[in-house]
Amino acid sequence: MRSPSREFVISGSIGGEELSINVCAKGSARRRFSGGRDHAVTERCNRQLRLRPRVSMVTDVDGRIALVHSARWGERLDELSAEEQAVLYELGVAEQSESELSARLGPESTLLSRLRAGGWLTVSYAYHDRVLVTVRPLGPYREPHPTGPPVEPLLSRFAVLRRDGDTLLLESPRCRAAMLVRDTEVMAVLHGLAARDPAPASTLPAPVVAEIITELAWYGFVHEAGEDDRPDLTTEQWSTHELWFHARSREGFHDYPLGATSWGAARYPPPPGRREPWPGPAVPLPTPDRTTLDGSFGAVLEARRSLRVPDGDNPLTLAQLSEFLHWSARVRWTTEASGQELTLRPSPSGGALHSLEIYPVVTSMSGLAPGMYHYDPFDHTLEPVPADPLATAQLVQRTTAATGAPPPQVLLILAARFSRVMWKYQGMAYALILKDTGALMQTMYLVATAMNLAPCAIGAGDSDLFAQATNLNPLEEASVGEFTLSSRAP
Repeated sequence: MRSPSREFVISGSIGGEELSINVCAKGSARRRFSGGRDHAVTERCNRQLRLRPRVSMVTDVDGRIALVHSARWGERLDELSAEEQAVLYELGVAEQSESELSARLGPESTLLSRLRAGGWLTVSYAYHDRVLVTVRPLGPYREPHPTGPPVEPLLSRFAVLRRDGDTLLLESPRCRAAMLVRDTEVMAVLHGLAARDPAPASTLPAPVVAEIITELAWYGFVHEAGEDDRPDLTTEQWSTHELWFHARSREGFHDYPLGATSWGAARYPPPPGRREPWPGPAVPLPTPDRTTLDGSFGAVLEARRSLRVPDGDNPLTLAQLSEFLHWSARVRWTTEASGQELTLRPSPSGGALHSLEIYPVVTSMSGLAPGMYHYDPFDHTLEPVPADPLATAQLVQRTTAATGAPPPQVLLILAARFSRVMWKYQGMAYALILKDTGALMQTMYLVATAMNLAPCAIGAGDSDLFAQATNLNPLEEASVGEFTLSSRAP
């Protein structure tokens, strides 16, 4: 039986305006602001400021102070008074009360607002002796601060809450700040914002809740609920994980470590360039003594197509597979830099690290038994993989379903040994692996086209099935791409 709706009102004020929140026990909250002043401001957050981590203060020859963050960006603070300089140094030592600093600096000073807009300050919101949240900027943010929370606030679907050390961190790829959630009452507020019910079990006073929601809205964690109801291809086209991947694997919108930091060097030896061989005797592959790569480069580019239907009467031969792998993926030479083994191959790879391994799954070939193999690009051999037959068959079935054609004569599974790239690169390592995958696929396309074979890249695969088939730890080595190769039908 449905219980009747009950409505109650939470009142308070923020920014000199009265705030009333009409809350229904069932349904969304409705917020409105009015100009009345019936309720005095008795409950507010105490904001504590401090210079964010990894910020250095630099003084030039003329005595002017500049702030620099980990060599990523900087800002010169010209014409600081003696009091402003003292405040700046104090902010670098410990948290300071915003109200006390404002009183010391006076209304003429713009130092605190400049530091806040420049992304130099962490801001902790405290209620009595409880720290509720700490805002950690991820870069400059100069948007005007709202005077109050949205009318009907809703948590962004891109927001993610995760553990960071011993606390919870709220992040979004669209926000230039992260928020450390320090109190369980804030969790109740976030739950209400996700459920369109901003007055749940939280016992915090309404003005305090409003301050927190206003801060969330300023950075983009919260928006008006109506925005989700308006058609907007620009936003709707992004899934949460795709926008996260895009935003965090490139610079901008954050200041997390990104690039060739070689972070693993201090803790782990560099992963070898050559994968540990699979057990059992390898199948030697003949090295082509001549090439059948016919036609000019321009003609090959023009002829490149995705061909899904094999020539069932004339299966691919071992010599053809050998030549295809020789021109697509063999190791030409090796070298070493900064302790890492690097290789040169026909296809490019970020940092010359070449994390990709090729696993041919043979279904129908002349001169090679069906099964899964691993290609050793150093010795140009095939190593039989003791793969689970059911999972291997399912890998082929998934590919057949994707192409809508008969099974390919060879399914080439591209697997990445992640540590080869992640040992050196931070933030962008997986994106780099996918770029390497695309580069290798294009090389395979061109070689297969020149050999008059039938190549086809597959849009998506099943990493879990590959892990079941090979019994490999998917966090160490997992499939990231699939490519089919067959003889070309007339």
